Amino acid sequence: MDAQIAHMRALHERLSRAKTPEERQALMAEQAKVMQDSMALMHSTMPMMQGRGAMQGKMPMNQADMAEHMPMCHDMMGQRMEMMQEMMQMMMDRQGMGGGMMKP
Repeated sequence: MDAQIAHMRALHERLSRAKTPEERQALMAEQAKVMQDSMALMHSTMPMMQGRGAMQGKMPMNQADMAEHMPMCHDMMGQRMEMMQEMMQMMMDRQGMGGGMMKP
């Protein structure tokens, strides 16, 4: 997830420096693909967030299992939030450039 977030930030930076409409259009297409990949990545991590990924076969989780996996879940939630914030920033930038992912 960290690599995906870094990629989104780099794209944001490149997009802010784009000089031509063609360059912006190409970066916006790449941005759309990165956002789709990010959504797929977040969706694929959901089972782990719910305690089903690494804990297969140990359901229901006891207190010791929960305490052991809580820091990992907390970290993943933080990464998911950071990724969502980056995606929201991308959408706001697109709206400002007339890219129109969302209409005002």
